[in-house]
Amino acid sequence: MLAAALAFVLAAVSVAADGACLDSGTLTMTLETTLAVASGDRLSALDVQVIAAPSTAGLTAVSLTASTADGIVLARQFSLAQSDCTQGGDLLEAVLARFLDGFPRERWTNPALGPAEPPRKKPRKKWGITPRGGADLGLLPSQADPLIADTSGDFEIAIAPERSGASIEALLRQGTWSNVGEGRYQPVTFLAGAGWAWTREERSSHVGVRSGVLAIRGDRNSEKISEKLLPWVEVYADIAWKAGPVRIGPQVALSLIRVSAETASGADRRVVPTNRIGLRVEIPL
Repeated sequence: MLAAALAFVLAAVSVAADGACLDSGTLTMTLETTLAVASGDRLSALDVQVIAAPSTAGLTAVSLTASTADGIVLARQFSLAQSDCTQGGDLLEAVLARFLDGFPRERWTNPALGPAEPPRKKPRKKWGITPRGGADLGLLPSQADPLIADTSGDFEIAIAPERSGASIEALLRQGTWSNVGEGRYQPVTFLAGAGWAWTREERSSHVGVRSGVLAIRGDRNSEKISEKLLPWVEVYADIAWKAGPVRIGPQVALSLIRVSAETASGADRRVVPTNRIGLRVEIPL
């Protein structure tokens, strides 16, 4: 009986039908189309086979299998009555299509024939400008100075990369003018910092160490001040939250260095506040 079966092999589909219940040619084309649509016309290593032959009680036994190099991945058996033969092809097509919807196509689809992936653009490095305003505090007690030796204000601006991980920054800090005797002085600090940053969409934070120089400059319109240029080191920490296009949050910077501003005559002296509590506004570029 099987010797009289019709066999069609087109691409990855093989149909062998004995009897009049299923049309081999039509079924082959139908299943071939289903495979082509599901895989984007990139058939590679999936073989589909249908075998149909008459069985007892006037029924037709039908088997549908699909296999890869790893073995059989789909196996279904059906018994079709004479009244079911007209819908038999639709049944096999539906079973195959449902199977293909969940089948890992990357294992049998030829990637070389797939659409070329567009080249990935390297993420643009972002930098941030950070204006900061703060209060400077003297927090190192001594016999000559109280616990809060002095206070003043300052403004600084820094530039640093916008990313998590190792972080660097450069900044300029300019203090307000303060009186010492009949003169006035202003601290100006140039610093470079290195530390670690945690940057997220809604929040960023930093810790690290800065070093550089502190300049004490005098007001030319008042009593002469002993101008100085001193080495500077401080540790810092800050955190900021997103507020529209910027991030805003507090910052602290602490130093153990003690600095004094003096008049040129030496008659008056004032401790320069060296610790800082500030508010930072981070503006990503």
